Amino acid sequence: MKITLIRTSELVPGSSNALTTPPVGIAYLAAYLEANKHETQVIDGVGENIQNYSRFSSPMNDSFLHGLNLSEMVGHIHEDYSGLVGISCMFSQDWPVAKQLIERVKLSFPHSLIVCGGEHISALPEFSIRDSGEIDFCVIGEGEQPLLQLVDLIEAGRHRDIVALGKTHGIAFLSGEKFIQTKPFSRKQNLDDLPLPAWNKVPIDNYLDSESGFGVNKGRSMPIVGSRGCPYGCTFCSNPSMWNQQWIERDPIKVVDEIELYTKQYQAFNFDFYDLTAIIKKDWIMRFCREIERRRLAITYQLPSGTRSEAIDNEVAQYLNRTGCCHLVYAPESGSERLLKVINKRLKIDLLVQSMESAVKAGTFVKANIVIGFPDERGSDIIKTFIFILRIAVSGIHDIFIYTFTPYPGTQLFDRLTEEGKLSTPNDEYFYSLSSYTKLNEAHSYNSRFSNKLLNGMRWMGLIAFYVTSFSFHPLRIIKIISNLRSGRTDMRIEGFIQSLLPWSKGQRGMVYCRGKNTLKSMPS
Repeated sequence: MKITLIRTSELVPGSSNALTTPPVGIAYLAAYLEANKHETQVIDGVGENIQNYSRFSSPMNDSFLHGLNLSEMVGHIHEDYSGLVGISCMFSQDWPVAKQLIERVKLSFPHSLIVCGGEHISALPEFSIRDSGEIDFCVIGEGEQPLLQLVDLIEAGRHRDIVALGKTHGIAFLSGEKFIQTKPFSRKQNLDDLPLPAWNKVPIDNYLDSESGFGVNKGRSMPIVGSRGCPYGCTFCSNPSMWNQQWIERDPIKVVDEIELYTKQYQAFNFDFYDLTAIIKKDWIMRFCREIERRRLAITYQLPSGTRSEAIDNEVAQYLNRTGCCHLVYAPESGSERLLKVINKRLKIDLLVQSMESAVKAGTFVKANIVIGFPDERGSDIIKTFIFILRIAVSGIHDIFIYTFTPYPGTQLFDRLTEEGKLSTPNDEYFYSLSSYTKLNEAHSYNSRFSNKLLNGMRWMGLIAFYVTSFSFHPLRIIKIISNLRSGRTDMRIEGFIQSLLPWSKGQRGMVYCRGKNTLKSMPS
């Protein structure tokens, strides 16, 4: 069967930089379908036109589409591949874009069957079907196996057979007005059985040439996945609804095989791990590092999504740095042990700091992600978080970012706030607001103790306190930042932020807004 798979363009709020990443999920799906005798056309809404930002009408009044516009995405669909159109919506803030795209696909190709998947769909399958009105099927969770079974049913003409659909695990659909969600599909236990992502179906050269990626800018970068899922159950994370708290790793030798292949095939020498939690087992990461060392691969790699500290001690930190790990992100979220227990973030702050210090001493650039404004957070918790921020600044941690809590669909806190009446039925305005999570001048408080203004002010206070302390104790870093700004490379996230404000800087990966004239200028990479 011939199938179109679409990664939608990204919704970007004004004054924010787009995080431009290749669509690894779509690439895996395409490879899996192709390996099972189906033909695919992949439309990458971002990668097809990385430099383009166009106005997108929204209640926020300052939203932009990064990549192709809606008409262009529909225009890329080949008639021969229009019978089944799969649309990925990973992030809930992109749902308004996906919904409008689905509507336009149906208008242009009324005969098309629309299948949607991704983390947003997995979190809100019934809402998504009813809100769109045009979705035929949803794929829930890890997509390869349920999508293949669904495609086989459609090819056989049995997609209206309720009995057959009921036996297909991991999907959702409407039967008349009745919503039906089948049993979850068992997770793929051996990820090494999956074919490598079909990067030949994606405009990967556009990403490589623009030096786009998930981590800091280190040149031509490729995504890599060493594991799927996360064994933890933080109340603010949607992982359980997508991956059911099961962490499954690949053979580290196979991961290095893939890395080495990409160095030869794409001349990529930086690799960003897209894992939810990359380092769980010390044995895994040590085998991975030793294999890189054995092959003498001259690469860099990064863990930018936020890892945990349990497996990173002095020995591991030294191996990571020696084999090319240049950027490591930790996700402590808070400096309050009380709050960490409340949000089910199972970690010990002292052990975390020791791990971060080990990485810094080894020579790796380290960033910490902090979140403030959790519903149960108290003023005393904020104070402890500020003390923690100062502590890690003195210790030599290079970077932080302070996010304000946002209740994402599929999380325990989203469900709780909905039950308490603090969140109404999701609407487009709510989804648009999710795209503002990186905007430093906006915050929406879901904590009765803190107003929006106070919460945002505390975020600025934390950021200023960290960098003033960091540069006071480590003044030579200022010289390094200036040097990197001139070269266009980055070691720290703050350098990327500064670059986004300097139109003359090389390696620019953002955009500049001229609000007075209400115009937008896309900057070269």
